[in-house]
Amino acid sequence: MAERFGLLRKLLTALGLSEERVEELIALVEGWLGGGDDETEPGQASKKAGLSYPYRLQDSFLTPAEQDFYRVLVPAVADWAVVFAKVRLGDLFKTVTPDRKEWYRARNRIERKHVVFCSWTGIHCCPYWASN
Repeated sequence: MAERFGLLRKLLTALGLSEERVEELIALVEGWLGGGDDETEPGQASKKAGLSYPYRLQDSFLTPAEQDFYRVLVPAVADWAVVFAKVRLGDLFKTVTPDRKEWYRARNRIERKHVVFCSWTGIHCCPYWASN
């Protein structure tokens, strides 16, 4: 069986956290999700937590192709931009219409959609470009 929370472990280690601190944070996340025991099925209560949540951390945030592109993209723009992944369109665009009903319709059209990568520049994190 693959190591639980492998991607999260890699990220926390890359941030410079000690192995002990990484394990503490993994245990905390498992507690939040109601899991932690290998024999606990998704959606069933953890023996430790006594709660049930139907969530488990994804093994990978990006597809293999997206990961390859990200690894090339980040160094290419590192001098002038920061790259974010899987940004919701609702976070990039605001809905502007005086009619409340039309505002909800327009907002719902973009709310659950996302771009795969988005580049931001400047102190105020202004969007520069996005790709899907």
